[in-house]
Amino acid sequence: MFEMNINTKPLILVIVNNIDLIKQIGNFLRKEGYRIAIATETNGVVDLCHNIKPDLILLDTDTAGTNGFEICKELKTKLATSDIPIISITSKINSNEILYAFNAGCNDYIIKPFDPTELLVRINTHIKLNRYKLEIVEKNKQLERLNIEKNELLGIAAHDLKNPIYSIAMLAKVIKNEKSLTKEEIEEFASDIITTSERMLVLISNLLDLNKIDLGQVILKPEEINLKELLFSIIEIYKDRARLKNIKINFHSDNDFPITISDRNALFQVFDNLVSNAIKYSFINREIFININTSEYKYIISIQDQGPGIREEEMPKLFQKFSRLSSKPTGDEDSTGLGLSIVKRYVDMLNGHVYCKSIYGKGSIFYVELPIKK
Repeated sequence: MFEMNINTKPLILVIVNNIDLIKQIGNFLRKEGYRIAIATETNGVVDLCHNIKPDLILLDTDTAGTNGFEICKELKTKLATSDIPIISITSKINSNEILYAFNAGCNDYIIKPFDPTELLVRINTHIKLNRYKLEIVEKNKQLERLNIEKNELLGIAAHDLKNPIYSIAMLAKVIKNEKSLTKEEIEEFASDIITTSERMLVLISNLLDLNKIDLGQVILKPEEINLKELLFSIIEIYKDRARLKNIKINFHSDNDFPITISDRNALFQVFDNLVSNAIKYSFINREIFININTSEYKYIISIQDQGPGIREEEMPKLFQKFSRLSSKPTGDEDSTGLGLSIVKRYVDMLNGHVYCKSIYGKGSIFYVELPIKK
């Protein structure tokens, strides 16, 4: 029924059963670099469009007749094919016939015998117009998503910052107004203020980081990085926090010099979030396992906790912005729900890959794959 010429240019479906016309159109458009699919009958055209997804349809309405217009109507009523531009090729110059073609769903028409240059201009025009239209639709979807994220951001700011600010204000008032406070009580209140302020600072920093990434304002500075040294420095930062929960951190690398080319700050953010989460979500008196394994083309860094794990149905939203899962930190630690989103965005920017394997009730393993320096 049809033939295809595989290439990378826009695909045009030509529905014609006249051999001479097929050759004329096919040869001309191939020379212009288009991909061509040819159908010699209208039966099965709708299914064909679903399969090959043409950028434009040329329909010989002289030979297709009424059935051709019915095909137009059907294509335009289906969501998957409604955006495909259709140009009618006809020898009829009667205004009623042309109006009927437009009413059936044709976007344009050209009269036989036609000038190939004119046909090319019409094809190019409709393909460009359709692509602009699809770009506008996609931009509108992006704006809708951004508006939803903005509302979620405001909700998080209102919920996650209101209580800490209120707590700080109350503690400050007590320190100011209660003259009989002991030095130990003042130090305890001040410590609470510091802890609460740090929680707020983490949330605000995460929000600012995500905003910078989304706006394309993060400038990466590639350099040689020893992954073993980087991870060891992060483990040193968190060893006291792990000790508070009696958590042992096990670290192993199969390579003494696992060198990658990356941005130090971005990579630090990635592993800082993952190691911090491993401690937050591990139960007390457990262990964390951090490993660097080397394959032919990449390093595979795994960070395994011994925590509650992640429900299977929640895995698809694991790296989404503002996602809050049912699993909670095991020591009343604070979580903004933004860390893994930052991890995902940074790893993507670094041409790496991040994913997670988890068994609910038995913990999770996060994997980060990074290219080996060549």
